[in-house]
Amino acid sequence: MGFMLQADRKTCKDIDECRVNNGGCDHNCRNSVGSFECGCKKGYKLLINERGCQDIDECSFDRTCDHICVNTPGSFQCLCHKGYALYGLTHCGDIDECSINKGGCKYGCINIPGGFECTCPAGFKLHWNQKDCVELVKCMTTGMSSCAAMICSRNGKKDTCSLTCSSKTLLQPESDSTYIFSCGSPAHKLGLSSKQNTNHHSTETLVPPVKQRASFKLKDSRCGLRVRGRSARGEESARHGSSHALCSDCRLTYIQLKCDSLLRNKGRSTRSSPNKEVTRISLELEAEVKVEEATSSCSLTCLRQRLERKIKSILKSLRKSINQERFVIRLASVEYEVAQKGGMATERGENCTPGHHRMWGKCGKEEGYLP
Repeated sequence: MGFMLQADRKTCKDIDECRVNNGGCDHNCRNSVGSFECGCKKGYKLLINERGCQDIDECSFDRTCDHICVNTPGSFQCLCHKGYALYGLTHCGDIDECSINKGGCKYGCINIPGGFECTCPAGFKLHWNQKDCVELVKCMTTGMSSCAAMICSRNGKKDTCSLTCSSKTLLQPESDSTYIFSCGSPAHKLGLSSKQNTNHHSTETLVPPVKQRASFKLKDSRCGLRVRGRSARGEESARHGSSHALCSDCRLTYIQLKCDSLLRNKGRSTRSSPNKEVTRISLELEAEVKVEEATSSCSLTCLRQRLERKIKSILKSLRKSINQERFVIRLASVEYEVAQKGGMATERGENCTPGHHRMWGKCGKEEGYLP
């Protein structure tokens, strides 16, 4: 087998099996002395019958390609996800789209693995095409308007502060020498949160207001709203002086002032006569951050910090004006002192009928709205 007897009947010659039908091999046939061998092309394997060839599925092996592997007859092809480029035969590398014309972004471009994101300055949002910037539709963060204005000024060494309330003014007398005065509504009563506004006309998010609290103490004073007089806007600046610290533009949405007078006697606190009383004034206020003023150079965090510094400066001036008895509440152009020194305070009188409290020499209902 594998040889053929020659005509001399003595010698044998090798038979080249590959000459006939490729020796029955699918791919390659290699003749050998007295026999032959079948072989396969690259990317194929020889079957058990030693004749046929079968494709090798390179994609069945682990880590053949970084991303996508496509098997082909006798070979394979590696592909990369969008945003990546093939290097070598099997590896994928991220494409930095921002390196070429900012990725087509109108304002800013941030490269991310497999892609990029366009950014917009404060006060703008990304267009639906994800590249251009369009101006935001402005909407109030809390739906509230300014309810109060705190104005403080200095004339020489004297600080003068006035609180002007424009709406939702409430007076709650708790006793003859204690009362709570407020205007506006606190944020928690309005159900505010940091969630996005559900109104489809609004593209801003709700921003919590800036909250501040302060407490002031006055000796030998008693709480009581006492009319000081009327003031005109023209006379106001002349009286306040030239150096102003204004918070009229702070968009104050809520202010609560509590005035309470107590007697200090051997470490015990009881109600007593005005000339021995100590008055404590507690102030709580909320101010709204003006979202519409946000810019690329000053974000919402920056605006919030500015507002906090401004309010702290106002409270510092307020403390001085209270100690100098130069703090008033202004309602309908009428100025009211919040407390009076010793002899200026009103003496207590007879008891009032049920449901009423004596307040500054007169009986009145437990709470009421001021004009």
